[in-house]
Amino acid sequence: MRRVVKGAPALLSLPTEVKVSAGTVTITRDRDRVVLVNAASVTPEANEVTYQFAAQSSIANLTVVWTLTRADGTQTVTEKCQVVATRACRISQVRRLRPLDDVNRYSDALIDAAIALVEDELESATGVSFCGREFTAVLDGSGTRDQYVQVGRPQTVTAASTSSTALNASELSVYTSSTLTAQEIADLIVDERAGTIYRPVIWPSGRKNVTITGTCGFTESIGMVSTAVAKQVRYMLVDSPTQDRALSVSTEDGSTQNLIVAGVRGNRFAIPEMNAIAETYRSQFGIA
Repeated sequence: MRRVVKGAPALLSLPTEVKVSAGTVTITRDRDRVVLVNAASVTPEANEVTYQFAAQSSIANLTVVWTLTRADGTQTVTEKCQVVATRACRISQVRRLRPLDDVNRYSDALIDAAIALVEDELESATGVSFCGREFTAVLDGSGTRDQYVQVGRPQTVTAASTSSTALNASELSVYTSSTLTAQEIADLIVDERAGTIYRPVIWPSGRKNVTITGTCGFTESIGMVSTAVAKQVRYMLVDSPTQDRALSVSTEDGSTQNLIVAGVRGNRFAIPEMNAIAETYRSQFGIA
């Protein structure tokens, strides 16, 4: 998943296997289908195409469509992009760890992609995003004033709709849909610790009849998380002389050191700091 930080311009790039002579990019915001960039020209490079994406003012999920002109025809590539509040770790933090300070061996794009993978793994392990991202949840209506949204640390609601079930003359279930107004959304109260959205009137009960779009997760980076993610990125990108499944190593002085191995003895990650983060935040949010 490609991620860019809210309020900061970003250079979007797409690797190419063959030479590209020209191309365009179209970027659409998923929640309301608003086109942010309409067929803008891209810059062809030796093995990639790039586009300078202007700073965005709000957290959002985007769809990016690249249309490229090649000698053998036209190629279209679609990918997802998130505008997030922050990153769990910055590229500059990873660069402090050798040998990742070598820009010739480890490009910014490679490190950024690795950070995104670790962010996803960490959210999967804990149930909470450390990026501050947008979510859309399709839920079973609670029939009460509190609706559990099934995401860790909900922050805001930007859109919501409901459907209520009724029986017609033939006793067939039919749905009447309703989109919450701006005032109704303003009246909602988000409880980030409980993971619920309070509404002055009840959320209608039903199956998959409530859709809520909003933001969730941490909106500022956390020091201990950044440190752990940087170490996990180094583990991912740098080859180690130790075999992946080794449980211990012998040192020159004859002593033995036990290793942490992902998937062994309850460890999800091979980095102790990552396991500590996973355990701490999983117990807090309990969604994963």
